[in-house]
Amino acid sequence: MAANAQRMRSFTAGCGKAACTRNIVYRFTPHGQNQSVEGRLSLSTSHHDHEEYDYVMATNTLPILYDPRNPSRAMFVWRDQIGNRASPRKMWDFILIINLIFAAAATPLGLMMAWSIRRQRAKARVANTTPA
Repeated sequence: MAANAQRMRSFTAGCGKAACTRNIVYRFTPHGQNQSVEGRLSLSTSHHDHEEYDYVMATNTLPILYDPRNPSRAMFVWRDQIGNRASPRKMWDFILIINLIFAAAATPLGLMMAWSIRRQRAKARVANTTPA
């Protein structure tokens, strides 16, 4: 469903040579509900093109589309182009990537520990079976 979200606050997340990333915290109340939903939108504003950001700052509204079954899943809409920039999925993607990196780093350590334990047990068996 389409809605206009209200801009609550905005801040600069960081700037590079060509653009800045602006975060905008927004809030909207889904149709037929009493509880509002809050989300965050990241806009990249180049030094030459920041039309989307200017519109949001001038009107204090963000045109969004949201899932009526799960209103926290929202997408920013600008000039009939849907951008998934307002979706909380980015955070889950980041967590998944971090977990994959951790698993890739931990696997060799786990294999080395298992190999070391196996060697120690083999030495202990040999020591117990040889007569002294």
